[in-house]
Amino acid sequence: MSYQIYHTEGIVIGIKNRGEANRVITILTRDLGLVRASAQSIRKVESKLRFGTQQLSHCHCDFVLGKEYWRIIGVEPIQTGNELVVHTGLWNVWNRCAALLLRLIPTDEPHVELYDAIHDAYIFSIQHADSLDPTSFEHFLVLRILTHLGYWSVANDEENDLLHQPLTKDLFDKKQDFLRGYTRAINEAIKGSDL
Repeated sequence: MSYQIYHTEGIVIGIKNRGEANRVITILTRDLGLVRASAQSIRKVESKLRFGTQQLSHCHCDFVLGKEYWRIIGVEPIQTGNELVVHTGLWNVWNRCAALLLRLIPTDEPHVELYDAIHDAYIFSIQHADSLDPTSFEHFLVLRILTHLGYWSVANDEENDLLHQPLTKDLFDKKQDFLRGYTRAINEAIKGSDL
């Protein structure tokens, strides 16, 4: 029996070990949405899949859909996320935002605009990791997530600029003070999601 192979790019946002050598990898993909895929024998030293499926890796992925679940059959790493590991504050921000995405997004439902926003923020954070304030960046990232999922409505021009313009260092630097005041409002929006 042959299976259709689905090719897409994605960012690994969750990993769970299964048995001796297997894992379930959760990947936010551009074309398929949030995919939870089984990866057989991935924790073995000889596995070719393990290098592109570390937490917060950006990769090209090949999946097949079996009778009950996705299986990941190929990975080509683009970035491993190691650039973020050395910046503990940003690493923690990304892991909290990954947990938020896991909480808010249903599986197998494409969110192309959300993926593009997350991808742009991911690349931006790697390029500017040395100079980003983690708190401001976390507020920015969570606001973009909530906006794309419909949990946040833009209230003014300043928010609109921040949440819909292409992300640049100049724009982010100008909005850092603005972002710092959003902790309470973000927490209320997440609480209001009832998820």
